[in-house]
Amino acid sequence: MRRRLTIAMLATLVILVAGCRYQLPALKPPKFDKEAASAAAMEQYDSNADGKIDKTELKSAPGISFSLDRIDTNENGEVTADEISDMIQEKWIDSGGGIMRVAVEVTLRNKPLSGATVTFEPEAFLGDVIHPATGETDETGYAAMSMALEHMPDENNRSGCKPGLYLVRISKEVDGKEIVPKKYNTETTLGVEVATRASYMPGAAQFNLRK
Repeated sequence: MRRRLTIAMLATLVILVAGCRYQLPALKPPKFDKEAASAAAMEQYDSNADGKIDKTELKSAPGISFSLDRIDTNENGEVTADEISDMIQEKWIDSGGGIMRVAVEVTLRNKPLSGATVTFEPEAFLGDVIHPATGETDETGYAAMSMALEHMPDENNRSGCKPGLYLVRISKEVDGKEIVPKKYNTETTLGVEVATRASYMPGAAQFNLRK
């Protein structure tokens, strides 16, 4: 027996069709040159030119150090050009993520740091395929990170970050004086990875600042 479409069913059908019709387009990952990026990373951080970024050199590589467990596939505490290249391919390109919503939570001496400017600065070895992202913490120390609108690949996407490794700089001035130690801004030791399965996902990246 043929069923008649009720007004409610027709309305639901129209909504579903409209939703499919106006769905945001899928965004492709940035066009990383993984071979060039991995070679540049070694040039930047392999100070003794022995073909690996060792435990001592990693102290000067915040972005790589943040995701060491995802890059160092043989778990020897060191990073090679091949491991960086493989990470770019598997974690960023193959994952298919183009723009991701990323949040941070910042505390200073175990208290939420409000009114701080947080900047994600792309690791230099990645070139110019990704752009900086910024956010300002609220009273709970929470900030949503985003690139500038002119760097968004699609007019329907208004916020988010591109996948990659970043230096993290956190700054707050009170009465014209910076209250956050230099090791978290001008001489930062902080890094972060933006990726669909980054270690902090689906939550916020947490930065617990101390003296």
